[in-house]
Amino acid sequence: MKAPLSFLAIFIIASSVLVPSLTFASECEFSESINQLNSLKDSASAREQLLQELSLRKKILNNLSTCFIEETTTKKQSLDAIAPANPEAKAYQRWLTNQFTETISFYEFRNTQIKDVGLQGSKNLAKTLLDRRQTIDKPLFDRATQFSAWNTNQELFLIANKRLLDITATLEVFDLPAEHELGLLLIEAKKSLTVAEDKNRQTWEALKLSLNSDNKILPLIKSSLEALAESYNTFFEISELSKKELPL
Repeated sequence: MKAPLSFLAIFIIASSVLVPSLTFASECEFSESINQLNSLKDSASAREQLLQELSLRKKILNNLSTCFIEETTTKKQSLDAIAPANPEAKAYQRWLTNQFTETISFYEFRNTQIKDVGLQGSKNLAKTLLDRRQTIDKPLFDRATQFSAWNTNQELFLIANKRLLDITATLEVFDLPAEHELGLLLIEAKKSLTVAEDKNRQTWEALKLSLNSDNKILPLIKSSLEALAESYNTFFEISELSKKELPL
């Protein structure tokens, strides 16, 4: 069974060996070392206990930093596999990649410090690693995920704009009256696509400005896709009505 990360945070930072009940899970595996740390024998001398505890804490720290390196590397590889939608997105992807590279270097360097720390130093280092993971790495991971979602959606916007141009060109050939239902549907499609593109631009600006909270970006992505879906629905209505109204 995998040790929850918040459980681990308290466990390897705190002075005493306690077993809090917390729910945030990590992909890292620490249960064996933590169980060993929890079962240090009172029968051992104080010096033996300290040496055993320090050895186990160092083992956990090594596993922790190694796990963070592997997780970050995997996320970076996923980011590198993205084909950016435009030059600006490519530059943003490059910036994100540099942040992941720096993060990996941070954990690799901290890993080299483990062998030299004492008991208190091991607790301080654990706090440094876990604080970094929550305050810097998590927002970075979220940002990369949101960028990936936004970038994937750009192809849908390109297709929608091309579809709008094709439909407009087709309807112009027939010189329909302004009040014709097909013309009104076309106006509706243009409006919903404009709304979708506006929200799409807002999402991109939020990403660039580091406003990467799920409370802002994910709802923007969702609402932009909902507006885009309205455009596609209207395109379908135009297509079906055209079969009845136009000599195609």
